[in-house]
Amino acid sequence: MQPAAINGAVAIDGRFEAPANQPAVFEGWASTPNLEPAKTFTLVLDGQSDFAVTGSTGIPREDVAKAYSKPALANAGFRVEVPALALPAGDYGITLVYEDNGQPVACSARLTLTAR
Repeated sequence: MQPAAINGAVAIDGRFEAPANQPAVFEGWASTPNLEPAKTFTLVLDGQSDFAVTGSTGIPREDVAKAYSKPALANAGFRVEVPALALPAGDYGITLVYEDNGQPVACSARLTLTAR
């Protein structure tokens, strides 16, 4: 699972930057450990305050399917918007939480978002 861009910008040295108090659009892909699309998930931002937004896969990501040689991942892409009022200035860890066989699984993106 990996956010690939926030507001169209890619991470530099494991860090995204975005304006605070404005919408932030997360784009990427999400799969289970069995390399099946995660279908629905929760994007969690861990910081001074925690924020959670529900999202779902379904956006074409042929690059992911090709990279993993798994045609099932062709629609593992997602696009999730965090509303403007929800993101005050600060640093946030990014985690995606989804269900696999009925159990919640938390997957750290190992990336940081800095909202300024």
